[in-house]
Amino acid sequence: MRRHLRAHLVSLALAGFVLVLSACSGGASEQAATSYTAAEVQDAAATAMAAIESVHFDVTRSGADVTIDDTGLVVFESASGRFAAPRSADAVVAVDLMGNRVELGAVALDGVLYLTDPLTGAWQDATGTIDFDPATIFSVDEGIAAVLASGMADTSLRTAEPDDDGLLHLTGTVSPDDVATLTSGLVSEPATAEVSIDAATSLVRTITFDTPLDNGVASWLVELSDYGADVTIEPPDLGDG
Repeated sequence: MRRHLRAHLVSLALAGFVLVLSACSGGASEQAATSYTAAEVQDAAATAMAAIESVHFDVTRSGADVTIDDTGLVVFESASGRFAAPRSADAVVAVDLMGNRVELGAVALDGVLYLTDPLTGAWQDATGTIDFDPATIFSVDEGIAAVLASGMADTSLRTAEPDDDGLLHLTGTVSPDDVATLTSGLVSEPATAEVSIDAATSLVRTITFDTPLDNGVASWLVELSDYGADVTIEPPDLGDG
């Protein structure tokens, strides 16, 4: 009888020890979880984006057509390219030209824009002829860093903790001028934007927003990756196809 009682007491003690370990483990997990405020996330992201040296970007439009020239014949579809600080970018720009998908080469260097001719493929200086400059998206003075620092109002977080991918989702209103920056000069309309931000690095991963236009609503997706890659952007040889 005494032997059975001793075994029973040992079992109870072990069970209690397991419960204590579980409680401690749960407490440590709860203590490790970090809650964020919208202001903290916004400020940290603005600082991180102002310090980037390079990044790969993809900008995609869906919904209502957005033209990039005065004739209204060239409709922007997407751009995929690279940025290098302080103000240079190159990209492949996909457009719809009178029902045909055409890809243009684009290089933006300190406010000078070069594009390839859609028919010959030759490089041309297109500065001032087309409202498109992808380098402005990342300019410290007016790009994403500046939008986060002072141009995004009424911000809130979807949740106070990162999602399963380690991202925080910041939502806020953006002015027409800042929307113009985010769309490389293509659209100037107010919008509500959602920005996904890596909680570990405070770097922006995606930006999504809609812009109401006379011909409908254009939806935008900006995706950012490969921060810090080795990127060198040179001016193209004009006339070379």
